[in-house]
Amino acid sequence: MSTAYRHRTDPPAMVVAVGGALWWRTLGIAYFGDTGSWYLRSRVRDPLGMCGREELHAQLYAIFVAIGDHPGVLEVRCSYLPAVELVRDWQAGRTLPVPGYRGKRLNQLGAIALARRTTLTVSWAGHAGHPLDGGADALARVASRAGMYRLSASEVRQRATDVVQGFVLAVS
Repeated sequence: MSTAYRHRTDPPAMVVAVGGALWWRTLGIAYFGDTGSWYLRSRVRDPLGMCGREELHAQLYAIFVAIGDHPGVLEVRCSYLPAVELVRDWQAGRTLPVPGYRGKRLNQLGAIALARRTTLTVSWAGHAGHPLDGGADALARVASRAGMYRLSASEVRQRATDVVQGFVLAVS
């Protein structure tokens, strides 16, 4: 079961941080923007199908959603260097597959990144304690635990809203 939640704003230029978290078998995927935009999603993973690249897939999926949600100038801060390097390779015109991924959605990201190379910047954020990165990671943790603890949609939305409000104060 997978449910996604989002809140969008559409400024002319935006900075988002992406995050991923794996809790037991549930992968949490999230982004958090400097204007308060956010997205989170949880996906239950088949333990036999896990390939050890869940962090890469989570970060790339969050980038994919952020690009789709914000068609203008976008800077993405990513704390997982292999994801940053892969997107930069795509923007340079190299057609590389997503390692360990058998679906269609993330494999479309290469063409999207190439088409958006003038309006999309992906940078490595490390875990330097930036509030956007912390907010994205916190949202990803909410998402990863939502399925495990069988939280209702309203509980997930409330927890996400509480996380975002705390980090919005730190960003502003």
